[in-house]
Amino acid sequence: MTRREKSMQRIAISKISVLVLLVLLGVVAGMHCSKDLVTDSPEKQQNDQGIILAEVTSSPSVIGLGGAESRITAVLVDDQNNPVSNQLVHFHTTLGEISPTADSTDYSGKAYAILRSGAIAGVAQVTASYGQLEKTTTVLFDSSLTRDIVVTSTKEAILSNGIDSTQITAMVYDDNGKPAEGQVIVFRTTAGYFARRDIRTDQTGRARAVLVGFASSTDSLALVTVESQSLFKTVEISLKGVNLSLDANPTSLIANGTSTATVYALLKESSTNIAISGASVIFATDLGTIPNQATTDASGVASVELKSSRQVGLATVVARYGNTLLDTVQVEFIRSEPTYLTVTAEPTVLVADNQSQSKITAVVSDLNNNPVPDGTQVHFQIIHGSGSIETVKLTQNGIAISKLTSGVELDTAWVEVAVGSLRDTVTVRYVVGNAATITVKCDSVTLPADGITTTNVYATVRDKSGNPVADGTTVHFSSSIGNITTENTTTNGVAQAQFSSSITGVATIQASVGSIVGETTILLRPGKPNSINLSFSPRAVWVKDTGRNQTLTIKAEVVDSKNNPVIDGTYVKFSIYASPGGGECLSADDPVPTVNGIAQISFRSGTRSGPVRIQAEITDESGNPLTPPVRAISTEILIFAGPPYIEDITDVSTSHLAVGSAKKNIRGWDWVNNTTTVTVVVGDKYNNPVAEGTAVYFTMTAGLITTYTGYTDANGVASVTIHTGNPVPTIDRYYNTFYEPNFGTVIPGPIPDFEGGLVLNSQGNYGENDGVARVLAVTEGVDANGNPAKVWGVTNVVFSGAITTFKVIQPPVDTLYTGESTQIIFDIYDINGNPIVAGSTISASVSNGGALSWTSIETEDPGVTRYYLTLANNLDPGSGDTKIKKTTVFIKVDSENGNPSLEVSPSVVLIPAERE
Repeated sequence: MTRREKSMQRIAISKISVLVLLVLLGVVAGMHCSKDLVTDSPEKQQNDQGIILAEVTSSPSVIGLGGAESRITAVLVDDQNNPVSNQLVHFHTTLGEISPTADSTDYSGKAYAILRSGAIAGVAQVTASYGQLEKTTTVLFDSSLTRDIVVTSTKEAILSNGIDSTQITAMVYDDNGKPAEGQVIVFRTTAGYFARRDIRTDQTGRARAVLVGFASSTDSLALVTVESQSLFKTVEISLKGVNLSLDANPTSLIANGTSTATVYALLKESSTNIAISGASVIFATDLGTIPNQATTDASGVASVELKSSRQVGLATVVARYGNTLLDTVQVEFIRSEPTYLTVTAEPTVLVADNQSQSKITAVVSDLNNNPVPDGTQVHFQIIHGSGSIETVKLTQNGIAISKLTSGVELDTAWVEVAVGSLRDTVTVRYVVGNAATITVKCDSVTLPADGITTTNVYATVRDKSGNPVADGTTVHFSSSIGNITTENTTTNGVAQAQFSSSITGVATIQASVGSIVGETTILLRPGKPNSINLSFSPRAVWVKDTGRNQTLTIKAEVVDSKNNPVIDGTYVKFSIYASPGGGECLSADDPVPTVNGIAQISFRSGTRSGPVRIQAEITDESGNPLTPPVRAISTEILIFAGPPYIEDITDVSTSHLAVGSAKKNIRGWDWVNNTTTVTVVVGDKYNNPVAEGTAVYFTMTAGLITTYTGYTDANGVASVTIHTGNPVPTIDRYYNTFYEPNFGTVIPGPIPDFEGGLVLNSQGNYGENDGVARVLAVTEGVDANGNPAKVWGVTNVVFSGAITTFKVIQPPVDTLYTGESTQIIFDIYDINGNPIVAGSTISASVSNGGALSWTSIETEDPGVTRYYLTLANNLDPGSGDTKIKKTTVFIKVDSENGNPSLEVSPSVVLIPAERE
């Protein structure tokens, strides 16, 4: 059979296939007929003569006023009484409005117009004219009729796809203007169809019918007529044509049962080209497989995958939208032939050892870049060079793999791969084997560790057959100590590096290629002594007889200029360069030899605390220093004091703890949170400050006292703060708040009696004063026998109150002659007889002459309660002081305890003459 014959046969088969698919897709079943519908009909030949205006009718012929409608129909036929289509007929009325004023006849020879009544009753003469031909009909506009039909539609436009529809609703009113039930409504249309035309109205007076548009690629206008007896109304529905187009990519597939092509169905409105989305498109094919349905997207595209069969042929794919919109596309299924060949080798370099292998991979694909069928033969051969290869392999998923085994020659193998008419080559290079042994040697086996002197290191690298490895092989060098060239490449199998070190010891030098390692050693010698590093363990001791560590070890590390330990037997002489002078000593006076660069000696403390400086110097065995000298002096030893000390626990005066307050008198009896600082000084047995951080406990008989700062500093001093407040100090609290720390007995007094027995105290007598607080400071220490003991001390702080007594005890005389004087004695104290606080000011003045022994004094701490003031007559008659004066003394207090003032009585008469 010729190629043309095959092509004609293929076309004939395709036509038959299309017919079969049309039947399967239900084309015939989708066709409907209706006498109200416009269907395609063969176009008749018309001539300019013999056309007859057969009739003009109105329906109904009687209508009411105010927009009632009647349909006007004009019929054109030829002289054989056959309908004449596509001829323009004009309409005219004498009453109301008619629309359209001109209409073309349809396939039945009919042209239509709608007459609508106005508000005027009468007879409308309606004329239809075709050329010179005219005919008339009449319609009565009757004012007595109130019957009417109201027509509505759910859509103004639908798609012409044989599926899309709109519901037409007719609302019928009777002569009384009420909904008419049970009326037969007839629905007619000039385009599309109604499944049911005659429908009765329901109890609401409504009748509903569904208009479906025929499938069409062109737009059309459906004139829907609704009739009920003599009533008639129309509504226009736009039927939008739909365009369906089908395409495929690619248009040819390999007939292997797996290759696919994408089939695209494009759905658009014919006139506007607007995409139709969400539409269901049906697919079918007479060869291969395809999904039977897909939905269009926002672009109006529905796509499916056509899968090829294993049968060669032309696949006709049909797409249907709606009932009768169809399109087809053809995809050719062709045989799979090798079209593309790709060959690779992995690896591309092999060791020439007659056993290393490279994987030769051939990838074979057809015209569409799909793998060729499994089992396709692929031939492999070496066309140049040595080695062996598997000659024939079969494809699987388009891939065939053969293995090339290296030869023993250092050459390049060319491998040719053939499949069908396709040829390709790949090359694999054979090289010498990997490193198997490394031998390392040095020019010198011993070297001074000066960081300057170098030696060459050689690494000889061979494969397992003893041949030098290829030039350019990288050899990595490393050393346990010192510095060495990190890497170098081989020449004739040898790589060279340089080594030096500033560190003593034995250096292990390694050379490596991958996991193959070779090594050698070099002895590194130290240089001359250059410096000494002193260290101490521990770095501090305590004075003797404290029960604490009194000895430490001094180490002198002697190094050369590169910081390497010097050779063993280097002599170091130790001496005490400076110390507190309490009998400190070293364990040896003679030079001490080094071992591994270190010489060591012991130090022992004496009776004094403080820093110690140690000197170490390099000497010969006899103690003679080197020239120039090499020595080190360090201040790193500290001798700590001993624990707090009390010589005799029965005598607090032997305590090495002293306590005192910054202010001995503060206003606190009636004042909250007045403060003063209490300070303690603590010493050890040898009167050294105790160790920094020694805890001291404080307590008192009144107010409160902070304790969180009660730790000594480097000077053995600790300070806390007193805050005035409750409880206030009394005599009972003074003796019974706390007791002697070592024995638990009452600590004796006495409490000061500042005013001298003038104030009755809380014990009912005039002796000791209330308002005096006692402060106790105590810490843990030892006594003269080294036994644990409480080291303590106490001090007093007056909590004075407001001034309650300010009076003259001894008044002045009433008369003074020139040169005479009188003494005024007055007392100032609080409710407990305690003095006012330090820093208070007492001022004195006179009203009219006389000299005072003082005019202002500032009180001391803790203060006194009795004060003395002298008034003298300093009038001098010889200087003109001849008048007698009477003067008064005034005294004023300015204090935290109050600010009272006093006028001293009696006033004193000053006579400017000597007493006779």
